[in-house]
Amino acid sequence: MIPQIASFAVLIALPSGTALAGPFGLQQGEDVTALEKQDLGDGVLLVNPPSSHSAFESYMARSDKRCGLTKIIAIGKTLSADSTGVNLRSQYAEFKSTLSEKYGEGTSYEYLNSGSIWDDYSDWVMALNVGDRTHVTYWVDKDSSFPDNIGAIALEVKADGSRSGYITLSYEFDNHAECTGQAREEENEVL
Repeated sequence: MIPQIASFAVLIALPSGTALAGPFGLQQGEDVTALEKQDLGDGVLLVNPPSSHSAFESYMARSDKRCGLTKIIAIGKTLSADSTGVNLRSQYAEFKSTLSEKYGEGTSYEYLNSGSIWDDYSDWVMALNVGDRTHVTYWVDKDSSFPDNIGAIALEVKADGSRSGYITLSYEFDNHAECTGQAREEENEVL
């Protein structure tokens, strides 16, 4: 009788553990040192998450000894682009739509700075590259409705030249602001 109960308990435990997996298979507070590829300093690690997406080539995690995982950032694969950034904007729009279906409408900031000399349609990627253009959407969990203790999400297009770029997708967990603040306070105690 006891082996049957133990088998049943294992079957019940597996689905609930799986349901708790957050973005890229990671959870708030998780110890990610076993996933570490490289320590980048200041609590930021280059990691191999349990789950990945084909659009991203690397993942960074912000982790704190007391709080564990507080933030994950996925860095997209570099896309060659024409100067208008059509494929970058297309990939961004695709992810934005998918994230909006799951988390609701985000707040988008998609603009060219006033007075930029890169104001021609064909200068879209260059304006992004020099910091004159912003193309980002934020989702902020104001009513604790996001799953997996996610507090905020950011999707952004970045350029690494006048004809190439990538997207970043970051998830901040509910513990991020508190843990970052605690670490800053501890560091400032020495002053």
